Amino acid sequence: MTFGPKTEDVLYHYTSHKNLRCIVEDCGLRISHVYYMNDANEIKYGAELFKTVVAKRQNQETNQNLIDFLVELKDWTNQLIGLPHYIFVFSLTEKGNLLSQWRAYTPPGETGVSIGFSKKALEKIAAQKGFELIKCLYGNAEQLDVLNTELDAMTLPGLAWVQIEPSAGEVDRCLEILDIAEAAGHALDLLNLA
Repeated sequence: MTFGPKTEDVLYHYTSHKNLRCIVEDCGLRISHVYYMNDANEIKYGAELFKTVVAKRQNQETNQNLIDFLVELKDWTNQLIGLPHYIFVFSLTEKGNLLSQWRAYTPPGETGVSIGFSKKALEKIAAQKGFELIKCLYGNAEQLDVLNTELDAMTLPGLAWVQIEPSAGEVDRCLEILDIAEAAGHALDLLNLA
């Protein structure tokens, strides 16, 4: 944790004084279920955008096995929208003093704090837990570019598309894509700072 002016390689978390005290006393960060966040629609938006990318690819494809895979992938994404029970986040920003963040994350009638964390330290902790930090993408063109690149990696022309059901690796790749699309960060466990 750092105090003072913004420096490079610092990510900020906006919260209340009460939550700051909990972070310091527990030496830990608490994650939130995506549907309890201030913008629970982010995951739905990411999934819908991914479905659009998949549908466009499906319409351009001539390999029937790959078309079948893309249909199943869209169906699986629909199921994810209805059952996002495993998606938890801890939101960070590169900006330590944003009015929109103060308004969104400071309880009404209270003052809040912007806690700076070393990006490298958070990346190390996340890697130890098997997670990664993913930067938020707010521009539609950038989001589409990332989703198309990830879908390209899943549907390389050299692959023999004989399966209709996605493999465990493909499902993991889909989860990564949706995490990128959601771009609110991701973690599935308490990040212990001790």
